[in-house]
Amino acid sequence: MKRFFITLLMLCLCLCIFVSCKQDEEVPKGFQSATSEGDAFRFYIPSTWNSTLDYGISGGYYNLSTTSVVRLKAYERTDNLSAEDFYESTLRPAMLAVSTDLMVKDAPTSALLGNLDARRFHESGSVSGKKLQFLTYVGTSKETFFVLTFTADDSVFDALLADVEGMAEVFTLAEPYPNADKPTRAPNETVASPAGMKLVSSDDVAYRFFVPENWAFDASLSICEAHNETNTANLSVVPYLPETTMTVAEFLAAQNGQLLAAYGEAYKKLGESEGTLGERAARIVEYRIRENGKTYLVKEYATAYKGMIYSLTYTATEEAYSLYLDDAGQAIAAFTFR
Repeated sequence: MKRFFITLLMLCLCLCIFVSCKQDEEVPKGFQSATSEGDAFRFYIPSTWNSTLDYGISGGYYNLSTTSVVRLKAYERTDNLSAEDFYESTLRPAMLAVSTDLMVKDAPTSALLGNLDARRFHESGSVSGKKLQFLTYVGTSKETFFVLTFTADDSVFDALLADVEGMAEVFTLAEPYPNADKPTRAPNETVASPAGMKLVSSDDVAYRFFVPENWAFDASLSICEAHNETNTANLSVVPYLPETTMTVAEFLAAQNGQLLAAYGEAYKKLGESEGTLGERAARIVEYRIRENGKTYLVKEYATAYKGMIYSLTYTATEEAYSLYLDDAGQAIAAFTFR
């Protein structure tokens, strides 16, 4: 459940501003570390980009308004598979699942990913009506494929290509990235909680987030979350800072496009309605996602407050959704802005 929860949060990264965790290793000039803990490499992105380290993903994005995402991920190499065969059997099918007209833009070429021999693949296709380009480096070691992917809107691909080529150049293999000192979310113990509930947000956010007393939370996550004892249901609050003026309805429409692009037919929007969150008018959207043989149901409340859009989301497995819906309702009703 937690892996799915983190993945789901990452899908809308182009709508959000993230603050990167501090990384103490020396980095190439003009770059910043974008290496997640435990990854046996060092991945760097330009200092003008935004990293996604807070969500446990090695990578980043250029800006909030246009698709411009980079990822670096390691895959086990089995049966001495070639880079071309791995691309065709594992990577390209994921693109075909979301793109209606995927086609080769440039023929595969030899390249370098750091000091690794690599193959570079370049394709294009439409996702939710937008023309995207997909650039992929597959670096090969004896036991591992190291894959750098760059997905960008057609309008910004050429302008950002040199940045991505620079990322490929400074990539290096290394020992697994050590655990960094993670921030600890410490709720204010002097704040009175509703009966049977506890506070799980800290004073550095603009809201108070209460959940049932028997729910737990991960204090190391930068986003505010809580989960039930079996980790089959989750509540989270995420703030979004649009780069340009954006209504809640526009935000949800953009989010819908991201989910559709990522999951294709495995995603279905179930409905949208009006409600309240923190005594403010809110839009409520419900949807279903199927992943790895499991079905998840999501109910999200979104509202605007002081120039930000806040999203309170209840996510649960299909079997647990109705069991904890009352708990989620209590948390939603108790949520307040400061």
